[in-house]
Amino acid sequence: MPLRKYKFNLIAHISRCEANYYRLCRLLSQANRRELASRSIVIDGQQFELHFKVHQTGTFSTEVELCQQNPDGIPELRMKVHVCHDLQTAEVVSYQGHHRFRVVYPYPNPAMHLPNEKELVNKFLTELLKLCFTDGLVSERELLEMGVLASR
Repeated sequence: MPLRKYKFNLIAHISRCEANYYRLCRLLSQANRRELASRSIVIDGQQFELHFKVHQTGTFSTEVELCQQNPDGIPELRMKVHVCHDLQTAEVVSYQGHHRFRVVYPYPNPAMHLPNEKELVNKFLTELLKLCFTDGLVSERELLEMGVLASR
């Protein structure tokens, strides 16, 4: 039985990118201002700390890098997200060193990308941002830098 060919759903992709934009802005905005600020979020106690680094801030777009330093030799997470303010979208442009995702990959391919790789990395960003809201806390280090906690 032949496999069904994957078809890219543009409307679903744009909806996901818009939702990611609002989540990211809510997570990184500074006191209801439009500009985004870098921050660190701790998930599951001190096990995982996500670092959101804001790069290349412009009038219409911002680049945000997500990094996670993992304990015990687990490969670290590296992701770059292009935040487009005029379109109000946030899309993954780089994940673990791979960038410029195709809409659909032929399968099999030499790099063994899944046919829907672009959809999957953006879906992963959605899940990661949701996790930040449900289980994430601003890191203690960042609270000290913001002056919310007194240094010990």
